[in-house]
Formats: sequence, C-alpha cells, structure tokens
Amino acid sequence: MKEEKSSIFRINSLKYLLDKIKGNEFDEIVEDWKWIFSYSARYKWQIFVFTFFGVLTIAFGLGSSVANKYMVDIVTGHKTELLWLMVVIWLSTNVISLVFTAINNRFSARVMIGIGRAIKIDVFNHILDADWRALGRYTSGDMLNRINEDANDVGGKAITWLPNILTGLFNLVATFVVIWHYSKGMAMIAVFSAPFLFYIGRIFMPKMREYQRKGREMVSDIQTYETEAFTRIDTVKSMGIAELFMDRFYEQQQEVKAFRLEENAFYIKKMVVNRTMNMIIEGVAFAYGLWLLWTGEITYGTMLLFLQQRSRLTQSMLDLGGVMPNFVNGSVAAHRVKEVMEMPREKHDEESEAPVPEGGLSLVMKDIEFSYDENDSVIERGDIRVDPGEIIAIVGQSGRGKTTLLRMILALIHPDSGECELYDREGNRYGINADSRGLFSYVPQGNSLFSGTIADNLRLMNTEATDDELREALEAADAWEFVEKMPAGTETEMKENGRGLSEGQAQRIAIARALLRKAPILILDEATSALDMETEDHLLENLKEHVGTRSIIVTTHRPSVLEMCDRVYHVREGVVDEVE
Repeated sequence: MKEEKSSIFRINSLKYLLDKIKGNEFDEIVEDWKWIFSYSARYKWQIFVFTFFGVLTIAFGLGSSVANKYMVDIVTGHKTELLWLMVVIWLSTNVISLVFTAINNRFSARVMIGIGRAIKIDVFNHILDADWRALGRYTSGDMLNRINEDANDVGGKAITWLPNILTGLFNLVATFVVIWHYSKGMAMIAVFSAPFLFYIGRIFMPKMREYQRKGREMVSDIQTYETEAFTRIDTVKSMGIAELFMDRFYEQQQEVKAFRLEENAFYIKKMVVNRTMNMIIEGVAFAYGLWLLWTGEITYGTMLLFLQQRSRLTQSMLDLGGVMPNFVNGSVAAHRVKEVMEMPREKHDEESEAPVPEGGLSLVMKDIEFSYDENDSVIERGDIRVDPGEIIAIVGQSGRGKTTLLRMILALIHPDSGECELYDREGNRYGINADSRGLFSYVPQGNSLFSGTIADNLRLMNTEATDDELREALEAADAWEFVEKMPAGTETEMKENGRGLSEGQAQRIAIARALLRKAPILILDEATSALDMETEDHLLENLKEHVGTRSIIVTTHRPSVLEMCDRVYHVREGVVDEVE
C-alpha cells in the first residue's frame, strides 16, 4: 500500500494516467473520486451556484478589460464623447465582478466547510466504532492528520475541482475569442506559450509530490510525539526524562528546519525558472504588440488589452493543465481518509441492548482460545464463570493474559474459539459485542478521568444522574469526603487526565463513575492499586454492601482483595484455571 501511495504522489501528467487506464492505479483513483463525489452530491445546488457565479465573474472581468481598451482609445484619440459611458461601463463591470466574487467566495467557503465537517464527523464516528485491533495500525498523530488535513483537502477538492474545469474552459474560450477578435497573431502567441510553461511545471512536478509526501509524514510523526509527550507529561516529569524529550523534539525541529529550507530552495528555483520563462514570453508578446502599434494595426487600447489578456489566457491554460495533478492529489487525500473509513467495524447485536432482568446476569467463558497472530497464542484454554452477587478475581503475572480476558469480556477482541456469553436466570442469552458494553461498568488501570468537572466525569456513565445519586456513588467509592472539601465540590474543574488529583483520588472517582451506570457486572482492573490498605478495605466493604445482584470481576495482586472473592482464577502459560 505504501508503494502504491508513493506511486500516486509521482503521477504528474495526463499521459501517465492514460498509460495506467487499464491498471489498478487508475481504477483506485476513480473509486476515490466516486467517494469524494458522494459528498459533493449533498451540495450539488451550491456547487452549481458556485460555478454559475464563477462564470459571471469571468464574463464581467472581460467586460471591464474591454471597457479599459475603449477608454484608452478615447483618451488617446481625443474623442471624449463616449468617455463617460465607458467609465460607467468600467465601473459597473468592476463592481458587479466584485460582488459576484464575494458571493462566490461565500458559497465556496460554505460548501468546503460543510463537506469537510461531514467527512470529519463520519471519520470520527467510524473511528469510535472501528474494530479495536484495526485501530492499532495507525498512530495518534497520523490519525489526527487524516481526520483534519486530509479531510480538509477532500472538502476543498470536492467543491473546486469540477467548477474549476468548467470556469477554466469558459475563461479560456472567452479570452481567446476576445484576443482573436483584435489580433489572430497575438492569440496564437498566447496559446503556444502555454505548452512551454506547462512543460516547465511538469519537470518540477515529481519533486513537488515528493516534498508533499515527506511533509505530511513529518507532520504525522511530530503530532504523534507531541501527543504522547503532553498526555503523559506527569510521567515524563516524574521519571526525570523531560530533557531527553526536549532533545528529541529539538532534533525533530532541526530536521523540519532542514527539510523546509531545502523545500524553500527548490520552490525558489522553480519560481526563478517560471518567472524567467514568463518574462521571455511576455517580452515576445510585448515586442509583437509594439510592432503592431508601430505599424498602426492596433490602437493603444488594444495593446493594453493584449497585455492584460495574454497573461490571463496563458494562466487559464495552465490552470486547466493542473486539473489532472489536482485530480490525482485529491485522490491521495481521499484514499488516506478512506483507509480509515474502511476499517472493519465492531460486532453489533441490537438484542444485547434489551432491558436487563432484575436477577442480574451470569458471565460464562468456556474453552476459550485466543491469539493475536499465528505465532502469539495468549489463551490456549480458559474457563471462567461469575454469577449474580459474586465477586471473582483474575490473577497472574503481567503479560500472561489478564488484560486479554478483560478485552474479550468487553468485546474489544473476540475468542478464536469457545464460548463467551451472558445468561440471565431464565437461561436467555445476551451476546458479547459492542452493544453489550452497556451491561458492564468498567474501571481501567491508572488514571481514566477526562477534562471537565467531576460531575461531568461521573455523568459519562449516567447522563440523567441527580446530584443525590452522584453523592451516593462517591460515598460508596469512599470519595465523597475529599470531593466535598474541594472549592466547588462536584463542579470542580479537572484538567486533562484528572491532573491535580492524586492517583488514589482519581481511582475512587472512576469507581464512583462506574457505580452510577448500575450495570449488572462491574469490572475493576487493578482499580485499587493506588490506595493504601485501610482505604482499600473500607472501599471494598462499601462495594460488597452495594453489590446486590451485581457481579464483580477484579484483577489484582493484593491478598486483601482475594480474601473477599468467592472464586479466584489464575492465568499462567496460556491456561485459565480456578484456584482451589
């Protein structure tokens, strides 16, 4: 796939596309644009208006240029009878062109923002519903780059590509007709100058694509590094490695500096070559115009019109010449976004959202086998059962499969074979899938709080929870005592990752949050690891009183927790067995 992307970036001409018309590369590009146009179709009337006003802007711009010509001829010929009429025409065409340009810009902005917004919403929703293992293919920085930069590129191409073709063709034809009307020779100079400029652009195109590709990769890498540094800044500081992170960031910025200076030197070289070629062409056109003026074949006004429209005609041809590179570049951005959109979705089962019976649920895992790949078998045989009102523990050395079991229970991954299901007292089955997560209250390891108030965090599990219910949950989690003493109580603002709270305080708020869901099964993944023994004992006693028909699954290394469990399961060498 990476080689295909690099190949796409090197595409720089219509000839290449025609050579590939029978190959997969062209088919992929067409499919990418079908996807882009699926978004464009939602704004077809706005795009029509955008194109319509673009054509009108060009038409009135040409009218203004022709009015300029006649005003110059009137003044140089000392025939002022029609001067004021030309002034009115010139002023009117400029004002109307300005108005149409403003309207056009407004419409294009609305559509580009609308398409970009629609794509970002779709991508964000897909990421949240994507298969957990598929998400591992992308770094956070690369994901951010795709959802922002690439989505914006697609939005821009979706609104501008087709209208640019239509307005470009109209501009080319209309300008050529105007010049041809006054001088066929000048029209031919303008037409034949475009291939030279197009050829110059083609020479520089491969390098431009390479700089574009490398620039995007560098942005993704730096965004990933910055995200990791900022989200784990407490760890970085506590480990005393801030200087190492700063040194690495300095090295990255040095690499960026060297790359940008190299890129800048390339574009300066390109600019010098382009302007030199333009200067030569303009010199030829100017000399030809002077000769026509010297021989009396044209007027001063016509000479001015030639100078204005010659560059305009050449530019319109270059713009049309850039349609294919833009066509390919648009497919690059679309392809990167589509890769995210095409990630497999999680398994769903709407029946898993059925009301939970008051008697609670039993979790049964029988003959479970799971491996992340063929050479990485994690669980070779696993049997676990937890019934309503029970507390069970899963123990074992780090990296032996405890986290894998929890991921399986929460449907982030699925067993290769075996049974992993929920049952009520009547024997009704509830499948384990993305929709069944509402049947669990989960407290992960470490600090799992989000920015916002304590109340905001608590209500993530129950948006309708009252203040009394918040307090009840905090009391059950042994957290109300310290929350009550905070300046604004439950309305106290917390920063990202709950910064400002101790690890133990963050864990207790996370447990209170899980209790608010009132799900039939509560999962505590090392959720009391940061608490002292006394606080932990008190908290566990509170939880035991609040269990009722709930089932509780804990992973822990502490003997005090194990003493409160009905059963303990040990994970070792790929086998999950109950400890007798």
